[in-house]
Amino acid sequence: MKQVASYWAASHIDALLKRYETEKLDELKESIINLSIKHQILTPFTAFLVLETNVIDPPTAVGETPIAAAEQISVAQNYPNPFSLASGVSTTIPFALKTAAPVRIVISDILGRVVRVLTDSDMGAGSHSVQWDGRDGSGTLVAPGMYIVRLQSAGVIATLKLTVVR
Repeated sequence: MKQVASYWAASHIDALLKRYETEKLDELKESIINLSIKHQILTPFTAFLVLETNVIDPPTAVGETPIAAAEQISVAQNYPNPFSLASGVSTTIPFALKTAAPVRIVISDILGRVVRVLTDSDMGAGSHSVQWDGRDGSGTLVAPGMYIVRLQSAGVIATLKLTVVR
């Protein structure tokens, strides 16, 4: 059944894209974006429409932490990774701060859209961890796939990838 829905959605998105090329109506654009996200069908053009329309966090290089950042903050790989939504278990994201500082930890999808802000508060120096239950900001379970964890503290950004499975 899912394959039929995906085929229908891909055909419908293609037809909407052809109409959008000539009509440029906002309603068409919204329909393309909503269907693309709902059915996880992204072509380069639909991805561009999604990025053009949605608020995103600035892009960062995943897995690359500057030397200065390594002295101020460190983020360890989440565990379990991958983690299963079906098990009802949260994943733990451990991190450490060399000095007390404001900390913002954001989960983003692969397009850079904010899925959920896990914390945005002052924290003391030392080891810490946050939990993520696989839900977005509105409490809905996210789709399986790869997500980016972005930790910002004292002007330094550290990132890591995590994987969600059903």
